[in-house]
Amino acid sequence: MKVEALEISRQPSYGENPNELVGKVELSGPTGKLTVRLSAKGISAIFSIVAEEVAATAKFNAKQVEKGMEDAIHEPMLVEASKVELLA
Repeated sequence: MKVEALEISRQPSYGENPNELVGKVELSGPTGKLTVRLSAKGISAIFSIVAEEVAATAKFNAKQVEKGMEDAIHEPMLVEASKVELLA
């Protein structure tokens, strides 16, 4: 089976169990489609994985910014070093 959709949403404030997070996964395969309602533990596990991905992406982006700043710091020195006076 393959995942067709993953949805996590908050219940409306006027509905049953107001503001509760609810999730569902839609799966499809050769025998048909299946919709599974996620438990609170399942939703929490998904958010835990998302948190790890966010942290990893933030660290990667920070390294890229650091590298860009180092390049910017050294650029004036590279320009100065590239100026070669011609001997006449």
